[in-house]
Amino acid sequence: MRLFVDTNVIVDLLAARTPFLGDAAQLFTLADTGKVKLFTSSIAVTTTFYLLQKEVKPEVARAAIQKLLTLVKVVDAGHSGIIRAINDLQFKDFEDAVQHQSALAAKATILVTRNEKDFGKSAISVMTPKQVLGLL
Repeated sequence: MRLFVDTNVIVDLLAARTPFLGDAAQLFTLADTGKVKLFTSSIAVTTTFYLLQKEVKPEVARAAIQKLLTLVKVVDAGHSGIIRAINDLQFKDFEDAVQHQSALAAKATILVTRNEKDFGKSAISVMTPKQVLGLL
């Protein structure tokens, strides 16, 4: 199963946000054991780093991102995906449209986020980490 992980799920894991940490950790454990393949975008990685360094030292945030990258492959929408995202008026938030295009580029079967409503017009399934875990 190919899963595209949205920024909020990554931050839940690395910032240990309760009550979301447990589901996020289980999802990443599935990747560690090879049961799923996880993908995200460079936007998610940079945003996560930005948010983490507000709470921990930059070297701690860097180490967390390095560990994350052993479990997640970074894919991007590319030039044409960005053009599609900027013109996709079904998404209110441009960043969500870019995430969606990145998920499509990854050939993900599910876009995993806690903000399902932001991806209501997604061309692929959108689920929370808890919902994905219920499938497996």
